[in-house]
Amino acid sequence: MHPLRRHQRTGNAHLRRIVADSTARQFAVGQWRQTHTAVAADAGRHALRDLEAHAGLDQQRQIVMRVCVNEAARFDLLAPAPDGTADFYDATAVHRHVGDAARCAAVRFNPPASSWSGHCMTHIVLRAARVEDFGTLVELNAQEVQQTSPMDLERLRELAQLSSYHTVAEVDGRVAAFLLAMREGAPYLNDNYAWFAARFAQFLYVDRIVVAAELAGLKIGSRLYEDLFDYARSYGIQAITCEYNIQPPNPASQRFHDKFGFKEVGRQWVAQGTKQVSLHVVEV
Repeated sequence: MHPLRRHQRTGNAHLRRIVADSTARQFAVGQWRQTHTAVAADAGRHALRDLEAHAGLDQQRQIVMRVCVNEAARFDLLAPAPDGTADFYDATAVHRHVGDAARCAAVRFNPPASSWSGHCMTHIVLRAARVEDFGTLVELNAQEVQQTSPMDLERLRELAQLSSYHTVAEVDGRVAAFLLAMREGAPYLNDNYAWFAARFAQFLYVDRIVVAAELAGLKIGSRLYEDLFDYARSYGIQAITCEYNIQPPNPASQRFHDKFGFKEVGRQWVAQGTKQVSLHVVEV
């Protein structure tokens, strides 16, 4: 017997308690975030009970169960039964991954008005950027240009040549985010890079990080920054630098960088006096 099979019945019970109706999903996922697996399972059971009068519940349950099974399989948490059916879902994995699976199912029933409509958003992979990604990266940058700076294909090619770290995040095989950073000594004509170059002998400068707005909440930006920190450590880089707008304000970026321990070391006006940035550094 496979060592994971001992949890077969418990695993199936957890799967069957995951539902996707908006009210029940919000309740169940909220409980999942705040409590341990057992309480989350109870929340799912109560939510399912509340939904029994809704039309199409059986179909919804089947789709959500299939989504959860696929989610578990991605993380190698399923042990197949002799007849080939998936019959195990690790209780600890429920606590870690069911929230993503439920969000994925939610998209299927309530697709957002975007190019990601109906797309299951659970499997995130980081990899080096490739030339064939550049068109998508330019489009992503255009969506957030007020918080970054304009970038066409020619500009991106220049930045890619200057970069020492250029990584994209794929969500289920589609490029959804990227991070581009340069080491000290790069021939980069940029006011903020020049500010850091005049004050730090060694650093890794984050030129831009862009995540598709409709994928907020999947912590893709955090995954990219964690990978960037690992890169810096592997090369003995002691400081990571960046800036974000304070005029016009960008509170989301401030909260994000505060979480990673960045400290303000200066401010300056850029873009012909139309933006004021806060310049930050964190020791690695």
